[in-house]
Amino acid sequence: FERDSIMSCFAASSVDYLATVPAAGKALVYPVTWIDHVDDVGPGGPGRPTSSYLRCGEVDDETDVKSLLGAQTANPWLVFGVERSVSGEVVVILLSVTSASIKEKMFLEEAFLDRGVRKLLPADAQVAVTTLETAEEWAAAESRVEASGATLSYVGNTGRCGSTLAHKVFQNSGVCSLSEPHWLDQLLRGADTFENLDAVVKTVVRLDLELAKRSTHPKAELFSLNPKSAGIAVQVAVKRAFPESRHVFMYRACHKVVESFGSIFAHRAGPATVAV
Repeated sequence: FERDSIMSCFAASSVDYLATVPAAGKALVYPVTWIDHVDDVGPGGPGRPTSSYLRCGEVDDETDVKSLLGAQTANPWLVFGVERSVSGEVVVILLSVTSASIKEKMFLEEAFLDRGVRKLLPADAQVAVTTLETAEEWAAAESRVEASGATLSYVGNTGRCGSTLAHKVFQNSGVCSLSEPHWLDQLLRGADTFENLDAVVKTVVRLDLELAKRSTHPKAELFSLNPKSAGIAVQVAVKRAFPESRHVFMYRACHKVVESFGSIFAHRAGPATVAV
């Protein structure tokens, strides 16, 4: 089936959740009416706008962010995207996953959060939109990811090199590790579109890791981010935002990386005939 034909069925009744900017300290909450559950990033590659994957109904509520994100355990929220509203403000887009078992499966069993979140998102999910400034205020007051970055590692990689396995090892060693979240894909794709990239990185990293700690990693004292192979695009910003963060780069013999990527792309493209 075609994604676009399915999405068009929902376009007429969907609400643009980026059209209205919430007041300071508030979030606008919308019901999810459709989510792309396909276990693939889709045409155009990773880091596309969240509206490529979501449809929402009319706003349910405007609520206080401190109350919305306040649960210390079994916190249902996660960061899904960071992009600009229709009027140009940077906003943070969150999703709720009220089922603790589903959220654990997303974070602890799925290899990649960008598609794992979508694949498993339940029918009762909600979208919350808040401004970067409100998210920054909440993260500064609540996040246990040290502002200096002393407890944070950033695992850059070539791709197809074992970085996902390393992420799983970190998780099973008690580290709160996030593997390829969609918001990080968005920053990798559009790093040059955020003039305040360092502030965006600092806020969203501290926000999402704190929310993960409050749900699936309650005992974690160390934190890690595992980006896609284009992770170098924001690595400098991460280091500026978190000057004491640790940075690792994983690699593999070049011909093995090419061979591994080639096997994926050849599979997606289907059979081909090559003239000899």
